[in-house]
Amino acid sequence: MQLVQKKWFILFESGGLLSRTGDRITYFYDEALSFGNREEAQRYLAVNENKVSYTGLRPSLTQAA
Repeated sequence: MQLVQKKWFILFESGGLLSRTGDRITYFYDEALSFGNREEAQRYLAVNENKVSYTGLRPSLTQAA
């Protein structure tokens, strides 16, 4: 049996995800920026708040496989 590692993503209120490049919104998980744990994702948001907030949408964290 193989365990699936869940990843953390930055999700916007529109349903979009922050892209891997960090400057776009995507609706596909395979194109989204992902993190191994919640703390890592929170640090990214804290450091890149201006870059993420340019969208005008409120970001939150979500977990998916």
